[in-house]
Amino acid sequence: MPKRNPLRRRLAACGLMAALTLILTLLSYLPGGAFFRVYTPWSKAVSGVLGFLFSFAPFSVAELALYGLIGWLIFGLVRAVVRAARKTGGRAMPLLNWGVTLLTVVCAALFWFTAVWGLQYRAPPLERRLGLNAAPATEEQLVSTARYLLGVTNDAADKVRRDSATGAMDVSFRELSSMTLAAMEKLGRENPEFAGSLITRPKRVTAAFWMDYTNVAGIYLPFTGECNVNPNMAAAFLPETMAHEMAHRLGFAPEGDASFVSFLACVGADDPELRYSAALGAFHQCVAQIGDEELRAELRRDLTPYYISEVARQEEMKDYVVPAIAEVTGPLGSAANDSYLKAVGLEDGVKSYGRVVELLIAWYGQQMGK
Repeated sequence: MPKRNPLRRRLAACGLMAALTLILTLLSYLPGGAFFRVYTPWSKAVSGVLGFLFSFAPFSVAELALYGLIGWLIFGLVRAVVRAARKTGGRAMPLLNWGVTLLTVVCAALFWFTAVWGLQYRAPPLERRLGLNAAPATEEQLVSTARYLLGVTNDAADKVRRDSATGAMDVSFRELSSMTLAAMEKLGRENPEFAGSLITRPKRVTAAFWMDYTNVAGIYLPFTGECNVNPNMAAAFLPETMAHEMAHRLGFAPEGDASFVSFLACVGADDPELRYSAALGAFHQCVAQIGDEELRAELRRDLTPYYISEVARQEEMKDYVVPAIAEVTGPLGSAANDSYLKAVGLEDGVKSYGRVVELLIAWYGQQMGK
């Protein structure tokens, strides 16, 4: 009987963490966004401190910890199975202990995620905080915004540092991360909505092959406050991804909101490489929602020829990916992401990425009205 006390204590701890998680979630439904007047500053502060503390590690601590945790759980399961097989009585106890350990890890992770950052998915809409009139776009609005972004892209494309042999943008991951950090800091100085947290440079994921096979460009993990980015991307596509993950760090959890903050930071940067990356990504987002196929093709034909070099560079960096495997893992990765986003409160799942277009159109309309 005394041997079961630790087990009971862990189950009690799981119950307590689950109850606190539920209470915090219910508080997020308070009317008028009252809860987020406290939660958002708290989330920004904690995320900033965590990111700063772990910024001294040259690698992603979150990535290393994740692999270690998976290995530890697998080792624990194997050991529990072996112990259960050797026992003559009470065979289920080793497996029960492992199951409670797994439950404890899950409850602790879920509580920390909710307490520190996860409820930002339910924060008041970004457009309300920025005074933007975001609404479903008309075809005319899509086209005019896309043409504006096309002009910004083509203008910046001629100023970007490029590889003389391939024509692709040629700037290192480290330099781009420093430039993106400076752009995010500049955005925070210009608008207090984007300030209030320590920001550090994004980190490259060491074992990025799984990201290539699941079509993941970056991931923010609030457990360490680190912005993790897949380095196996052409340089032209890195800044918008880096700034997207850094926007998550600032508390902008919904994907469309993070993409828009990324756009604002990069398109307003002093570096043409960042303006090029931001406008290029936003251009494709807008064009993808235009219903007229001929018009879409016309806009894409006007895009800078350098874009072909960027795509070629991207394919070159991922030439080790086996298409037959990627055809299976890619949809699985998208389905997992879709389920996660729906679980945290984004009803549209992966479609919520496209909401950035509404924000882009509202922003462009506001710019034209000035």
